[in-house]
Amino acid sequence: MSAPRIRGSHLGGSPDLPPLVVGPSLGTSVAALWSGAARRLAGVYHVIGWDLPGHGVSPRPKDAFTIDDLAASVIKIVEDKIGRRPFTYAGVSVAGAVGLQLLLGHPERIVSAALICTAARIGDPDDWQSRAQVVRSAGTGEVVALSIRRWFAPGFFERDPASAQALLDTLRRVDDDGYARTCEALAEFDASRCAGEYGYDNERECWCATDGDRRYRFVVEPIALLGQRPSVDRDGFVGLGLSANTGGTDRR
Repeated sequence: MSAPRIRGSHLGGSPDLPPLVVGPSLGTSVAALWSGAARRLAGVYHVIGWDLPGHGVSPRPKDAFTIDDLAASVIKIVEDKIGRRPFTYAGVSVAGAVGLQLLLGHPERIVSAALICTAARIGDPDDWQSRAQVVRSAGTGEVVALSIRRWFAPGFFERDPASAQALLDTLRRVDDDGYARTCEALAEFDASRCAGEYGYDNERECWCATDGDRRYRFVVEPIALLGQRPSVDRDGFVGLGLSANTGGTDRR
C-alpha cells in the first residue's frame, strides 16, 4: 500500500487568512459537500478542500490504501498549497477519520479540528467489505437508497431538493473502485486504542478539538444527518457554516 494520489482545490477565502482544510464523506465530492459552507467561511478562513481517490477531482486509485495513507496525502496537498503552516481541519465521516489520524500523527500541524459523523472505529469491517463488493459488482447506484437514509435529516429533501439531488448525483459519478477501496480502508481502520489514550469515546460519533496547550479536548455531540448540527466546535465558525449549507439550525 502507498499514499494515493489525491487533488486539492481552493474553495474560498484569501490566502492570507488562516487556513482551513476540509474533507468530504464517502461518496461525495468536497465541492458538493463544502462549497456552500466555504462561501460563508470565506471571510474568516482560506478554505482548501481535498477529494477522496476516485471522487470529485481526484483520480481513481491504482492500489489499495489505508486511512493513514490518506492522511499522508492530505499533508502533501497542504504543504503544496501553504507550506508547513499549521491549519484548522474539518472532515466528515471518512475525512473525519483522516482528521483523527492527522491529530494522532501530526499534532504539531493542527490548530484545531472538527471531526464530524466519525469515530476511531467506524462500523463493522464485514459490512464495509460487503459494501465494497456490492459497488464493484453493481456500481454506486446500488447504495443511493442507503445514502438517502443515512445522509439527510427529515424534511431536508423538501427544504433544499437541489442540494440533496446534487449530492446524490455526485455519488452516482464516483468511480466504483475508488468507492470500494475507501470502504476497504474503513474496514481496516481502528485507532480506538491510540485515541483512547486521549480520552476518546468511541461509543458515540463526536466532534473533537485540540486546546492551545495541545492536550486533546473531545466534545461528544452527534451530528448524524445533513440538516442537523452539533452545539460545539472551537470557535463556532465551522459548525455554523456547515449548518447554514445543510439547512440546520443553531442549537448552541
